[in-house]
Amino acid sequence: MNKKILLNFVLPLADIVLMYAALFLVLAFRYGDFSVFPGPQSREFFFHFIIIHAVWLVLLYAFDFYDFSRPKGFVLLGKNAALFALLAFSTGAVYFYLNLHSLIAPKRILFGDVCLFSLFVFARVVLASRFAVSRRLEKRIAVAGWCPEMEELARKYLLPAGYKIVAVFRPNALEKICGADVFVRESDFIGAVRDRRIGMVVFATPAGRADLPEMFSGAGINTKVIGLPSFYEELTGKVPLNLIDKLWFMEIAPFTLRKNYVNAKRIFDIFFAAIGLVFAVIIFPFVYLAIKVDSPGPVLYVQKRKGKNGKVFNFYKFRSMYASDNQYSVWRVNDDEQITRAGKMLRKTHIDEFPQLINILRGDISFVGPRPEWEKLAVDYEKKIPLYRYRYLVRPGFTGWAQINYKASASVDEAREKFEYDLYYIKNRSFLLDISILLKTAQLFFR
Repeated sequence: MNKKILLNFVLPLADIVLMYAALFLVLAFRYGDFSVFPGPQSREFFFHFIIIHAVWLVLLYAFDFYDFSRPKGFVLLGKNAALFALLAFSTGAVYFYLNLHSLIAPKRILFGDVCLFSLFVFARVVLASRFAVSRRLEKRIAVAGWCPEMEELARKYLLPAGYKIVAVFRPNALEKICGADVFVRESDFIGAVRDRRIGMVVFATPAGRADLPEMFSGAGINTKVIGLPSFYEELTGKVPLNLIDKLWFMEIAPFTLRKNYVNAKRIFDIFFAAIGLVFAVIIFPFVYLAIKVDSPGPVLYVQKRKGKNGKVFNFYKFRSMYASDNQYSVWRVNDDEQITRAGKMLRKTHIDEFPQLINILRGDISFVGPRPEWEKLAVDYEKKIPLYRYRYLVRPGFTGWAQINYKASASVDEAREKFEYDLYYIKNRSFLLDISILLKTAQLFFR
């Protein structure tokens, strides 16, 4: 079974077992009873915690407890575990507070269950991380050709994903590449693929060698063959801009027009934006007073941004900076001194983004999509970033794949890399991916 599939399916099942093991142990110690159903109301506990545990699984996913594509240090893991414990206890407390007909109100048991399971899941993540990169699960690959994109994968992504380059075909190379043997003759490279238990060959085809994949024709080798663009996308979650062209967009264009998906997404946007606006209306008087008392100027910050099909629209936010002539400057990296006291609170809680619910209702943006860019910057990007106009194939979003995977861009080069993440979303977008992005976005509220 593929290691990724194994982790994605086995780990949630393991966590469900650990959740009930933690609950069992807490009940057993609480009542001094280690029978199958310890305590007088254990069946009530086990039933009600079905819903609570389902929410916990969502929280575990949102805080990357099932993501082993990037290594995590103990500090980040500990922080995420602490945040999970806080939210897990809060959701359990809210559940029992709202469930007035429940026969139990387990404050201590809930607290003990959360603490014990958090320790269990911390240990599980450490063990699963080691399992994910263990040598016996290492995937041996060969590379035909070489280019900067392949160099980037070898330097940053292959090891965490469990790949090891064993052989490289590069006629002009004189020494090893990334510790792998380099072959200058096709026959020797084919022999290495056959003899060294190599599971996959990546074609990082150099210019002028478009016929390179034909080297395996008639060689009697069943090894999986994959092109560099697809392999790069799989590992990084972005599309290599240097390796695609307009034909690539023509091939994916039909997938951006799927009516069922587009219509379902629009219904989702309208429903949840309307609910969000109810909450926004409640807090609006307090936000209005905080902004007005703190500094002179309008409450709303309005900016022209480009949306689907290049249409320009008014993009709304609560003002978080002092009104000034340079608030519309192209790059504002060091703008801390321009942020108001109220603005710092609004930005930290992301309340300054709430007016965009109006943009969602109007259809300017969706909850999920490429973040809409300021019109002036968008025009500049269209000139300097290849194929940038194809970003307008889909409706922009309140949050997006690029937002959860990359920092805010502060240069054209960074905007180019961020665009590569947008391309991944444009190609792979689906309702499940949208839900995944929304769950991952929850992390932004705790950074």
